[in-house]
Amino acid sequence: MKTKTVSFKHITRIALCGLAVLALVQVQAQANGVGYTLVDGTSSAAYDPASVGGMTDWIVGGADHLVSQAFWVRVDAPNADPWETSLADIYLGSSQGAANAVSSSFGVGGMYSIDIDYTLTELTAGSLGSISSAQILESITINNDSGAELSLSFFQYNNFDLATPGGDYTRILDDGSTYNVAQQTEPGVSGLEEAAVSVSPGSVRAQVAYYDTILAMLEDGDVDDLNNSTGTLGPGNMEFAFQWQYTIAAGGSEAISKVK
Repeated sequence: MKTKTVSFKHITRIALCGLAVLALVQVQAQANGVGYTLVDGTSSAAYDPASVGGMTDWIVGGADHLVSQAFWVRVDAPNADPWETSLADIYLGSSQGAANAVSSSFGVGGMYSIDIDYTLTELTAGSLGSISSAQILESITINNDSGAELSLSFFQYNNFDLATPGGDYTRILDDGSTYNVAQQTEPGVSGLEEAAVSVSPGSVRAQVAYYDTILAMLEDGDVDDLNNSTGTLGPGNMEFAFQWQYTIAAGGSEAISKVK
């Protein structure tokens, strides 16, 4: 049985006046002391690739809106894994080439490697009570290093917290065959706050739930898949996730682009 202790501390967020794109959260997880800060203008985000929490503390318009955004992976064939593995457990290294960008590598030698590039861009500068927006672009590449065909599942987990804790509504949209956009909203003191996450290609599975249903599933020490329950849910402390399932030829790779 896999065991892991993760501690989450929720931060109260303020309203970003009008329609604010994206939100951040604050997750405090047991980590190995690897930490980076992405900064562009007045927006910033904390990132610890060796922590289960992954990216946290995204500041937009003077407010922190992100609890956690992180990844898990599971080999499905051959030699299937007995559980989902946090990328924090297979962290290899990172580099920060600019104040607003970080690149990280993860993997299992002789099996697969995963490269993730993050770039933070402030779209509209603002302060508390004003219109503010920012985005983070994630470019993900999954490489098959095994020398044979490899099937795996890749999970991307999100826990935003808009305005006041416990008042969010969340849904995931599909294009008829895959899930490609998640929306989280909450009426704020100065207007509607919104976090929007889009992925390309869309995922084959997804799920919206109250915290910490999905996180506990990913960390429970056995094999789980997202249940495709994606309709609007709330109000509450919400979380959502995407799941891709790939069969990659020897020496091949798959790419995912994500904007939040």
